[in-house]
Amino acid sequence: MPNRILKESICTSDTIAQLDPEEEIFFYRLLVMCDDYGRMDARPAILRAKGYPLKIDKVKESDINKWLNKLVKVGLIHLYEVDNKPYLYVTTWEKHQQVRAKKSKYPSPDEAQQQSDSTYNHMISDDSICPRESEYESESKSEYESEDILSSETDDTTSQTQQDKVPYQEIANLYNDICQSLPKIKQITNKRKRSIKTAWHNMHENISAFEQAFRKAETSDFLSGRNGKWTGCNFDWLINNNNLVKVLEGTYDNRAAPINDLPENVRNALELVKRTEYQQGQEKNIWEVD
Repeated sequence: MPNRILKESICTSDTIAQLDPEEEIFFYRLLVMCDDYGRMDARPAILRAKGYPLKIDKVKESDINKWLNKLVKVGLIHLYEVDNKPYLYVTTWEKHQQVRAKKSKYPSPDEAQQQSDSTYNHMISDDSICPRESEYESESKSEYESEDILSSETDDTTSQTQQDKVPYQEIANLYNDICQSLPKIKQITNKRKRSIKTAWHNMHENISAFEQAFRKAETSDFLSGRNGKWTGCNFDWLINNNNLVKVLEGTYDNRAAPINDLPENVRNALELVKRTEYQQGQEKNIWEVD
């Protein structure tokens, strides 16, 4: 394993201070496992075997998952997938470490984004789903972003945003305020605006639906990552319209909760979504027959 640099500033780092002793030790072991570009295979079994060869009987894969989740939450690492394989990237690598190798051993996060854009199969795509749905014949992909301060990206859609009257900032603030267990977002990017706008109209401009979905995500042991089974839930995943509906319907609740438990205005919004989808399906069938 290569040598890595640890600076004195770690002793006074506010980010490091958010970690408990086990999480901090895991992070330091992770630094020496990463290649010269700060990347590493993120499979828990691999990290456990390479990082704890003399403690393999004391460290569980669920521990690795939990520690990964915490490092993502505080913004020390970024998780991504390329060709259905998970990888991680240390976000401050270039600031503190030396890059000596000419080529990385692992694919870059940019490759994950390129695959996401070309296949519409990532967290913010319409076909995105959660790994828990392997029980319902599906798998998921994930991407993480972690920061505390919100800012809206300046672009040529500003005037259009004002016309749309979509509460981008309000929805983002609701997420950051409610979902304390999930990575916070820093920017409302153009891509996020498109996802928010789609969900906003599909939820028939009902802000309560978003608030209810975020509360359900935060209380869900699975989506919040508290049970260690998945650490992929974030704003982009939740704001996807298909995922939003499933969260509201209670798919990821800790126990089976009937849809009637939802507030009446949220139930009405869900019914409108289903009715709209049904009508669109009927129109599609008519065109196909013709």
